[in-house]
This record gives sequence, structure tokens and C-alpha cells, in this order.
Amino acid sequence: MNLAGTILIYLALAAIFLGAVSVVRPLTWIGITSRPHGVAVLLSGVVVFLIGVSLPAPEKRIAEHKTIDDFVPAYQFAESHTIRIAAPRERVFATIRDVTAEEITFFRTLTWIRRFGRPGADAILNPPPKRADPEQRQEAQARGFQSTARTGICARGNQFSRRGCIQR
Repeated sequence: MNLAGTILIYLALAAIFLGAVSVVRPLTWIGITSRPHGVAVLLSGVVVFLIGVSLPAPEKRIAEHKTIDDFVPAYQFAESHTIRIAAPRERVFATIRDVTAEEITFFRTLTWIRRFGRPGADAILNPPPKRADPEQRQEAQARGFQSTARTGICARGNQFSRRGCIQR
């Protein structure tokens, strides 16, 4: 979806809200003088919303093939976040690999929501306290999770910038 589609959706949501309020009490200060006009604004908002969400999102593909392209060769939406870490790449990946469930903020809360609050045996969604990460990873893989590439975004000594990987 492009910018026009996003604007349509937000305008439609505003029209739906104002129309719904005007059905209860007409908002004469914005020109909705009666309840039938409120219904018309509400229905117009619904129609514009449906038009906005039906606009196609442009498909994107990456020119340089990476491991994730084996799973998702084309996509519609992208988001990127970066942070500089003053440490060697190997140490960063070792730290990521060795993190435990106890060290992840809200991990237990989010997995509790995922389980719908049901208690369960010790598992990936209900890890016991102080469980070692290799055990969690092995159990996750036994239950169908896949381990993807362990290489960095900019492998082979390339430098990462806001525009992507830059070869040295």
C-alpha cells in the first residue's frame, strides 16, 4: 500500500468515528445536522476504508540473495532498525546465542498470553527458571522451529550503513 492508501484508511477511520458519534448525537459544528447524515458519513467511511485496504501493496524483492530469501523471496512491507555495538561480531553473536528466557523482558508474559494462560509442562512456551539456552534451542528445533543462518547481515568483512552493506 502506498501513501495514498494509508491516508484513505486514516480518513475513513475518522469518518467512521464521526459518523458513529453523529448517529447518537449529530455533530452540528462539523456540518452533520441529523442522524441520517451521521449514518451517511459512517457508511461513506466504511466504503472509503474498504477501498483503502483493497489497494495492492507493492511487492519488493532484494537483488542480492540472502539466506532469508529462501523463506521469503518477495515481501510487501519492510522495517529496519540499526544500532551500533562496540564489540566484535563473534562476541555479539555469542551473546545473542547464549541469552536465556529469564533475560528477555516480558518473555514469560508474552508466552503466557500465547498459551492463553493455560499451565503446561516445561516446554518452549513454559520454560523453567534458569534453563540453559542450548536446551531451549534443541527443544524448539525438535518441535519444528528452524535455525536460520548464523551469519551477520554484512558478512565477509563488509561494513553496514543506513543504505545497507558496503563492501570495503
